[in-house]
Amino acid sequence: MIRGFLYATLIILSWGILKSFWEFQIDSNVNLIKYGSTNPASIAALPVVKKDFSSSEKPTSFVRAMRDNLGQGLAIVALGGFRGLAANFVWIGVHEAWMDRDWVRLRTRAEICVQLEPRSEFYWDMGSWHMAWNASTWWENYTKEPNENRRKIEARRWIDIGRDFLLRGININPERSELLMRMGDLYAQRLTDYHSAYLWYAEAAKRKDAPLFASRLAGRWLMKGGEYEEAYKYFKDLWKKSIANHETSITHEDLMIKNIRECENQLHIPPNKSFFTK
Repeated sequence: MIRGFLYATLIILSWGILKSFWEFQIDSNVNLIKYGSTNPASIAALPVVKKDFSSSEKPTSFVRAMRDNLGQGLAIVALGGFRGLAANFVWIGVHEAWMDRDWVRLRTRAEICVQLEPRSEFYWDMGSWHMAWNASTWWENYTKEPNENRRKIEARRWIDIGRDFLLRGININPERSELLMRMGDLYAQRLTDYHSAYLWYAEAAKRKDAPLFASRLAGRWLMKGGEYEEAYKYFKDLWKKSIANHETSITHEDLMIKNIRECENQLHIPPNKSFFTK
């Protein structure tokens, strides 16, 4: 009985080690293809956003410290190829830290999750949300800290931490739209920078997995920022492209028409010169 258990354990550990080397080779090849032969235009196309980005900390030093604190048991699980299971287990700690309002512990657990599963958008998305929204809002409105300046500084610091976290996730998953849209939400909702939100949503709309609403929301952020001339041109181009490429639906068309009409109204364009009468 005991001997059989030991044999089974040895087989599982051996398979885990072999699987980890195999996964390492696959990840290396994927990274070579992704970053060695493609044009990283998805990030370079956003110079305004990148120029504006400034983290209040050096993220690499935090990640390095976090890695140094990984427990041996968790490291063995990761080596054995059970990274998804380990990440799910660690995420429970993220939820508990959120309930306790322990933001430093939350950040540490979230970092472990993305180290274990860097290609999972969930951990990047939810981790950045906890930092840039929950932690920051708590410092703004719910902490008992009497110093108002410190509350503001800490609130902004956590927005920057969440933004840095999300940007790393985008760099690791540049071909997907979800995290790009979340960055747009962050700029719009946490920083009230609607032009940058437009840039991120417009970039997300270029991805193959992007939903139709991503392209519309890009234009809506321009309108939210009062850039009606740019939004008008954007929606007219979007209409032509959507119709020509058959990338549309009844709802998509109706909402594009509504946005174009709203832009024309704001720009005082007479009905006889409307885009739809030409």
